[in-house]
Amino acid sequence: MSLRAMLWAYDQEIFPASNKFVLITLANFCGDAGKSYPSIGSLHRATSLQEETIRKAIGKLIEQGFIKDSGETVGATGRVKVYQFPDSVSEIPLKTGGLKRRNTPVNTNGNTPANTPVFRSCLIEGTVTGNRNGETEFVLASDSKPSKPKGRATLEEAKSFSKEIGLPESDGESFYWGKEGNGWKNVKDWKATMRNWKLQGWMASQKQPGKTFKRNNEENDGVDF
Repeated sequence: MSLRAMLWAYDQEIFPASNKFVLITLANFCGDAGKSYPSIGSLHRATSLQEETIRKAIGKLIEQGFIKDSGETVGATGRVKVYQFPDSVSEIPLKTGGLKRRNTPVNTNGNTPANTPVFRSCLIEGTVTGNRNGETEFVLASDSKPSKPKGRATLEEAKSFSKEIGLPESDGESFYWGKEGNGWKNVKDWKATMRNWKLQGWMASQKQPGKTFKRNNEENDGVDF
């Protein structure tokens, strides 16, 4: 539940940032029933925020409807409040996939035995695979392949997109090999770059014979030309 709660918390638009940090930290303590009950001291140690700042943040989060005060209290003194996350949080799908062990041997000389389930010892749920240099190691496997960064296209994608924006496939091929040659340096969105090249008349089919041009590196939009 804590992973779902954290995915939900990260997705919320909350200002100031300290309030969002408190919500994310509360989510990290969230149990299966959607309840979170860290003490103010625990939140202070986790966030390094002043206790008064934490109390104000919690009050604002309750006021804005991100969490509720369940009215319950826990702890030896009975003064630690229990906060309730929305029921919808439990329905958030997990995209992290299953857990698996490393294929290579791991030093297990530490105090944490291999295959020990880990829940709130870190920001995500995983399985301990061993201990190396005093730090617990865990692995979280993914069912889905990592998405290709927007800054790099395949040859077929470049040719197809070239046709999509009204240019011949040869322009896409020329663009691809040019960028492949410099490792797609500073290109954050290759489609945006191609669109801009067309707009500026810089694609191969748009050049006039014998005419040269100079490309400006427009750092403001993060696109390399």
